[in-house]
Amino acid sequence: AFGEYHLHELTTGDAPKLIIVSSPHNFQTAALKQLVDYVEEHGSTLLFTGPLSLDEYWQPTDRLSEVTESAPLSNVRREEALQLGEEVLPVSFSRKRIAELVKQAPLTGIAQVKNVAIGKGKIIWSPLPIELSDRTETQIALYEYALAEAEVSSELEWIQGDELSGVYGRKLSFTQGNLYIFVSEYGVDAPIQVQDPISHKTYSFQLDAERTVMFATDTQGTISTIYRPEEVKIDVKE
Repeated sequence: AFGEYHLHELTTGDAPKLIIVSSPHNFQTAALKQLVDYVEEHGSTLLFTGPLSLDEYWQPTDRLSEVTESAPLSNVRREEALQLGEEVLPVSFSRKRIAELVKQAPLTGIAQVKNVAIGKGKIIWSPLPIELSDRTETQIALYEYALAEAEVSSELEWIQGDELSGVYGRKLSFTQGNLYIFVSEYGVDAPIQVQDPISHKTYSFQLDAERTVMFATDTQGTISTIYRPEEVKIDVKE
């Protein structure tokens, strides 16, 4: 993660498949042009949520009108709707949000997610600043859509435990194998079950409350090392 003044970091490694600009409200014109140029050249997908036309001085512009279709700016309403493909998803803004936040959408009708090809890449745009709304399920749906459009594959497939907001887990891949890390900030012991999409092996274990489970495998998915082996038992299925 980095700010609009540090976009040079995009060029320090492999081109990311997906770049997310999450509800910035107003955004520097030079930075937006830099992002768009990068997407055009490298074939990345840019997901931008919220108004596209407000520059760094909070002035409306007509930039990227081929995406926004010059939709007007207006305050969000308490209950909005966002069309994503064939689905119409709810977006709610509570408390003072209706006085603080702006959308860029037609004054009547449903705000629609746009998917526009640009050079080698594409821009996915939500006229509503969904990260600042109360509907996390709608944000999840949009992010899943963007990940699929960017052809981002999952490093880990969760079978049990991913629904717990206090549980974090991921797989780090290296030349000679993988490192699995699971951390609990959950107040209850939790059964976890995950599958490696490459080796197709399934790992099941208990993640104790506020504890960590770590284990390493070779490239075939066979466990080589377990952190705290006297306390952690991991069942492996082919």
